[in-house]
Amino acid sequence: MKTASEKEVSQALLIAQRYAKSRGEAQQLGCLALNLNQRLEYLEHLLREVEHYLEAGQEAAGHSHLLRDIAHYHQQLKPEEGSEHQTFGLE
Repeated sequence: MKTASEKEVSQALLIAQRYAKSRGEAQQLGCLALNLNQRLEYLEHLLREVEHYLEAGQEAAGHSHLLRDIAHYHQQLKPEEGSEHQTFGLE
């Protein structure tokens, strides 16, 4: 995975600062970052599971395990009923 350059990090921080000032909600920006990090972790786990499934000859047990992991990932992405976090635009 490519590492962000100093310029990219600086630009991202400037955009984050502008976002936080315009919205007045620095906490919301933090929650957004945590949400995206969690999504990345789930996707990396799914990638490892897919690689294992393909390397293992696509056995039936691996297939059902992979389907369970994908269903779990989708379940984790659903917003909670009545949750204030539905406004992050990630659902």
